[in-house]
Amino acid sequence: MKKIIAVLLVMVMALSCVPMSLAADAYEPADGAVLTGTSEGHSSIRILEGRTVKVSGSYELKKNTPLTIDAGGTLEILADGKLTVNGTALVSEEGIIHNEGSLILNNSVANSGVIENAGKGSITNKGRISGDAGTLRNEVKIPNTNAGLMYHVRVCRPDFYAAGSEGGLYRNNSNGEATGINDNAFGAEDTGVTTYLNEGQSIYFYLIFKDEAGEALPQVDPEKFVVNVNGTRVYLDRGLYKITPDDQAITVSYASILDAATMYKYVKTIPIYLPSGEGYRVCAYGDTLDQAVNENIDKTEVNYGSNFYFRVEIFDGWQKSNITVTVGGVEVQPDKFGYYEITNITDTLAEEGAYEIYVAGVVKDSTQNLIATIMNTIRNVMETIIDMFKTLFGTLGISLTKAPETEAPAETTVAG
Repeated sequence: MKKIIAVLLVMVMALSCVPMSLAADAYEPADGAVLTGTSEGHSSIRILEGRTVKVSGSYELKKNTPLTIDAGGTLEILADGKLTVNGTALVSEEGIIHNEGSLILNNSVANSGVIENAGKGSITNKGRISGDAGTLRNEVKIPNTNAGLMYHVRVCRPDFYAAGSEGGLYRNNSNGEATGINDNAFGAEDTGVTTYLNEGQSIYFYLIFKDEAGEALPQVDPEKFVVNVNGTRVYLDRGLYKITPDDQAITVSYASILDAATMYKYVKTIPIYLPSGEGYRVCAYGDTLDQAVNENIDKTEVNYGSNFYFRVEIFDGWQKSNITVTVGGVEVQPDKFGYYEITNITDTLAEEGAYEIYVAGVVKDSTQNLIATIMNTIRNVMETIIDMFKTLFGTLGISLTKAPETEAPAETTVAG
């Protein structure tokens, strides 16, 4: 009997221990703790104030394991980490989830703090993130330099700025009027920018191209230069690049300019307009011409800083004896081969009209002959008038010719 009672007591004690060993605990990780595996065995996970807990590798929060991040607490998902949240989560005000890896939300998240993406982090939200006081934030990195070239970044502050004309940065003042803020940049000219944008915010930036010695490179065309955001090219909009993160961190990268051959792809080309008119057409060096269209204007592209040669092609039946050619309002002369030269072409001078070509004085052969006939007629009329006057004055005894000078009498010698 005693033996049976002892066995029963052992069984009771064993059974009483089973719930204790299987009971899930409320887990409060220590500062610096690393989570990996699953939350199996934890009834809840709470990150207390002043503690930073990391996720390395893959960690799964089970559906019955709610997550709470207190004010001042931080859950940091490392670059190699993936956190899958199947249960509910609460991010308290001033609590932070800092994600550099992958955050997968399969349930609702009450966010009064900050959920931010950094590095190459991404958020996959299959649940619902709620909380008016909370913030979803994405990191934006805009570097300054790249091999072979310095890209000096000028960035305006995010969220309430808009792209403007003339390559400037603009904002709306209290009256809703656009105000230029070219000198009010977010980030120094000689440094890159790393910032966080709230969900829906945008950031605008543009590049100032300089070589490694800090000298300006005005020949680089921003329209041709390749700027990538997470590997996808973005294009200039009124002189500015615009970034609006969605659900992932943003890293800007640039094309490389390592040598002259590579640089050539990004050099500005300046348009030179070649006019045509009655009897002539302006042609670039090396072009051939069989037929011209009156009042037509051709366009050719010239690389920044180069020289350009052109000639004026005169059609059959036209004369160029009185031709004048001006470039930017200044008369120019052809060389011995008949070519005119424009030197050191830049986009700035093109905008000022310095390369506008104007041709005058081209006339038809018939016009030239008419002018000669008129001049001959005028000359004949004048000669007839002169003859009439000669006849009239002759009748009156008036000579129209100059009287010959009277010779001085010869000196006489008196004999002594």
